Amino acid sequence: MASVLRPINDFNSSIRFDARMIEQDIQGSLV
Repeated sequence: MASVLRPINDFNSSIRFDARMIEQDIQGSLV
C-alpha cells in the first residue's frame, strides 16, 4: 500500500510546488 501511495504523494507535492512557482510568477508580473 505504501509503495502505491508514495508516488502519488510525490506527484501531489510536485504539483503543489509548481503551482507555488506559477503563483509567484503571476504576482511578480502584476507588480
